[in-house]
Amino acid sequence: MIDTSNLDNFDYFQQEEIRKGLENHVDVSVYAKPELPYNMMHQLRKGLEDDFDLTPYITYGVGVLHELRKAMQSGISLIPYINEGYDTDQLEAIRKALEKKIDITPYLNVSYHGACINEIAIGLEHHIDVSPYAKTYYTWRKMKEIRLGIEQRLDISNYSNPLYSYWQMHEIRLGLLNGLDINYYKSLMYTAKEMKKRRHWLKNRQNTHALLGDMTILGNDDYEILISQDGMSAYLNWHCNRPVTSAEELELILRQNGIFYGIDYNALNILSRLYRTITPDTPKDQHTLIAKGTVPVNGTDGYYDFQFQTRINRMIQLSDSNEIDFDHINRFQPVNKNQILAIYHSATPSADGKTVTGMTIPAVKGKEKPILTGSGFELLDDQKTYVAAKNGHVRLYQYELTVSDFIILDQLTPSSEPLYFNCDVYVKGTVTGPLTVNINGDLVIDGFVKDAEIHCGGSLLLKSGINASSVSNSLIVNGNVVCKFFEYTTLHADGNIYFGSSLNSNLSSYGEIISYGKKGGIIGGSCYAEKGYCLTNIGNAVGIGTTLLLGTNENIHLQQMTLDQEISKIKNNITRLTTAYEDACKKIPGYQNKKTNLLLKLQDAIYIQNNELEAAHKKADKLKTRIKRACSSRIIVEHHVYDNVNVQYMDRKITAIPSKKVAILINNDHLIMEKIS
Repeated sequence: MIDTSNLDNFDYFQQEEIRKGLENHVDVSVYAKPELPYNMMHQLRKGLEDDFDLTPYITYGVGVLHELRKAMQSGISLIPYINEGYDTDQLEAIRKALEKKIDITPYLNVSYHGACINEIAIGLEHHIDVSPYAKTYYTWRKMKEIRLGIEQRLDISNYSNPLYSYWQMHEIRLGLLNGLDINYYKSLMYTAKEMKKRRHWLKNRQNTHALLGDMTILGNDDYEILISQDGMSAYLNWHCNRPVTSAEELELILRQNGIFYGIDYNALNILSRLYRTITPDTPKDQHTLIAKGTVPVNGTDGYYDFQFQTRINRMIQLSDSNEIDFDHINRFQPVNKNQILAIYHSATPSADGKTVTGMTIPAVKGKEKPILTGSGFELLDDQKTYVAAKNGHVRLYQYELTVSDFIILDQLTPSSEPLYFNCDVYVKGTVTGPLTVNINGDLVIDGFVKDAEIHCGGSLLLKSGINASSVSNSLIVNGNVVCKFFEYTTLHADGNIYFGSSLNSNLSSYGEIISYGKKGGIIGGSCYAEKGYCLTNIGNAVGIGTTLLLGTNENIHLQQMTLDQEISKIKNNITRLTTAYEDACKKIPGYQNKKTNLLLKLQDAIYIQNNELEAAHKKADKLKTRIKRACSSRIIVEHHVYDNVNVQYMDRKITAIPSKKVAILINNDHLIMEKIS
């Protein structure tokens, strides 16, 4: 066994692996070595718990060790493949295939990417011949296109040339799937983009030909007239039983059959000359386009040409690594007085179409956009140009345009008196307390926050985060919150909470709580999200106690109880006022023709109370919707759930099983965990 007096040689996470090993009664001396990283120790410990000694393979790395352990759990040996030099991704694909009893070995090659091995395994699982694409010169995407072609019973020889890109293969496969003549575009000279364009043209032409098969057919022994289903074209076929006397005769025939519009007189002249005499060489069964309708021209909708970035108010942007990109988040867009903000362009007129039978086809008229509402701007006399009425920062929400006052501060320092700002605030530096700040608008802080109480009437953006040694930070926010990290923070937001990581903090949201970044998530504390969670991790390897609440909380039930009392009170008032009105009417002779002050006041009071009752019922309906949504909320975990994570729904509570990629949800008033892909 290990000498516990030397534990100082191990870091915190290594000590955690040793502790877990001792608790599970395994020989921790096998891996309790300071030179081994904690994740290697983790794999060795998990192996010992399953009676597998993985120490002979530690030179292969953590990833290989993980796949080897998983394979041993399934009774599979990966040793031959490890010795042949397959990497972690390849071993994972091989292991999953062998677990499904798929004989992948004859098709393996160490030069394949793991995804290639997976495509071969899928083909074998689907019982197809994989030999056409189990080639080292195909990428996994090309393999997939060929596999799908085989599964769809297509002639893959049309696109199995390895010189094709996978996207070119994709376009040819879709053409074959739709029964198109892919010879029109399958040449290597065409890019995938050009192939797609030609494929769509073929498909549209195919659809047009399909319409010809459902035409209206008119005529007699001398001629046949075909009118397309949409009435936009008419074709004439002269049967050659007799000659045509003149173009006028053909025009008369068209009009007798209801074709009055878009007649091609040049085509009539050509046909009249062609069929003026009938010989053995005269073309027969030839359909000639003889009339064509006018396609309606729809008007275009009116639109605003905004002279600022309308999406500047997006609260969150992500980097390529799926972390919050705080460097590129910008809440404020300054504007100067008299600066043009928007120019409106009116809708364009439309033009109706007409079929060959003369029927009008109404065009869709362009729709005008409503004028912009809001404050802080002026609309010029042309009723199209909007300019800023003052210096400030501009924002747009739907059709509400606002230029708001805002101030820029270098920092906020300790203050014995609360600070009030009736505008949006941008703090370039830190906010250091003890300090109480009330903001009637949005707040952006570039630096750190410590020991502060913040009340924010809008949204809150904390680019650096909140740190402290105890729960000394308190935030109440009416909008959304975006923060790099929370430490020892109590926060309530009416909107969503987006963050990187949270340590020993109490977060509460009427919206969602969402974390980003592979190492992000919630560690410690207690959190509540009315609409649910989407988290990267919960807890940590040390097992810090973490509690997440689902469903409804006391606040929403208190709101419901208060609202029920309010509705009951309003109903009693209406009953009392109605009784008083009826009594007053009985005491006043001929009250129908008299509008006394008393009756008018009672009518007004009843009207007001009915309006209040209607508003209260709407609030109650919204509250019921919130409660229903809260009771169907869930926790999505993209990476890890660790030890000592508790989830509570009403009086039901579960301790989550340490696992990866899971959802914790409410099912028939019980909490369950299930795997997600």
